[in-house]
Amino acid sequence: MGYLILLLPLLASLVVSYLSLNSIWKRIHGLETIDYFTQNLLEIRRYEKNYFLYHKIQDLDRALTLSKNALNILENHRNTFLKIDEQLFKELEKSLLLYYSAISSLKQHELDLYSAGYIRNLGRSLIETSKKIRQKEVAFIDDVFQKMMSLVFILGLISVGTISGVGYFMSRTVVSPLEELEDTMRNIVLKKDNLLDTPKFPKSKDKEIVSVFKTFNFMIKELEARKEQLVQSKKLAALGTLLSGVAHELNNPLSNASSTCQILLEDLDEFDKETLRNFIKQIDNEIWRARDIVRTLLEFSRNRHYELKRWPLEDLVNEVIFMLRNKIRDNIKIHLYISDNLEIYVDKQRFQQVLINLLSNAIDAIEGEGEILIKACEDPDRRGVFIAIEDNGSGIPQDILEKIFDPFFTTKGAKGSGLGLYLVNEIVYRHGGTIDVESEQGKGTTFYLFFPYERESSNNQKTVKFHQNNEGKKCQLNQKKIN
Repeated sequence: MGYLILLLPLLASLVVSYLSLNSIWKRIHGLETIDYFTQNLLEIRRYEKNYFLYHKIQDLDRALTLSKNALNILENHRNTFLKIDEQLFKELEKSLLLYYSAISSLKQHELDLYSAGYIRNLGRSLIETSKKIRQKEVAFIDDVFQKMMSLVFILGLISVGTISGVGYFMSRTVVSPLEELEDTMRNIVLKKDNLLDTPKFPKSKDKEIVSVFKTFNFMIKELEARKEQLVQSKKLAALGTLLSGVAHELNNPLSNASSTCQILLEDLDEFDKETLRNFIKQIDNEIWRARDIVRTLLEFSRNRHYELKRWPLEDLVNEVIFMLRNKIRDNIKIHLYISDNLEIYVDKQRFQQVLINLLSNAIDAIEGEGEILIKACEDPDRRGVFIAIEDNGSGIPQDILEKIFDPFFTTKGAKGSGLGLYLVNEIVYRHGGTIDVESEQGKGTTFYLFFPYERESSNNQKTVKFHQNNEGKKCQLNQKKIN
């Protein structure tokens, strides 16, 4: 309906403009006829004057022919002249008939009845009357043009007003509800709302807009239902994987401890103290191995509050390297390329656990001589700290690269629990960060970690903000590469 209202003044403007321009075109065409008629009269008078000066019969014949042509013009375009001024047309027609009659009589040598002065006065009257008609036609065209301009201007103002009114109406009935729909959808994404408030939205009675809102609500309900089903199925799958992994991982150390105990029970009196000590040590090691698996699972399941603080990144890294000093072999060199005064906002214990796991994996992947690069810098675009841990070890096969973060997945056999990278991924995620990996078998592996300065804590629902002091520094992690 709004579009029809908008089209009405535009349509009216087009119709009025067409009618006005058509009228002007017809009048201009009529003006051309008048000019042609006037030019014909001027030719008649020229031959008339030549005749009175030189008394050549050819000039008189030419004047008579042109007079006849002028009468034909009046007859053929009578309506054109009548529209301009009926009285002037009658005078013009009468004078032209008298002039034609006088020229005809002059040719028959009736000079006593029609003198030269009389003919000249008739010719002068014809020219003056024709000019008056032309002036009236020009005045009429000017008047029509001025009126058309005024009318177009008025219709333009009406169109602007109508467009403004329709625009305001559309903004209230269409744009405003759609903006509210956008805000509500954003709140739904941010988990502030569950569904669109259909009694509130939209404020217009547009059936299409109402249908959009109802469809969105239906879609949201369906997505929520599908999401719950998907989450439930994933929980069951994860629980099955977890239970299977826990049973398998705990079964190995418990079986080893049980076998050792059986040997001791059967031949206890036959072993000396040193052998007994070795058997007991094996049992203790297996018990500690089982304890480490259970502790890792508890650490993963425990939802302990993350104590986020500002820490100098290089100091945290150096502490971890010191913790791993006994594990780092002499043929492995660790190089740090960390921006000056770079600070990170993390839970110290959890963050260092991430570094310990990643560096331990890098050390285990290097069989001979090798290097480990730890590079870090500020990422101003994403507002956080970007860290890369690169080694030139054996690398990870591409077919298992997507599985390394799965629980209980390991390439170390009995030496690994398969929970290290799984726990690393969980810690980074709970910091609001991201972790990615690139690896090429035989050349090495690089882990990329990002920890933001701003995140929302799930414990107190407050937004924690941290601003880096070294603003303007660019992230240039590719300055140093392992060859």
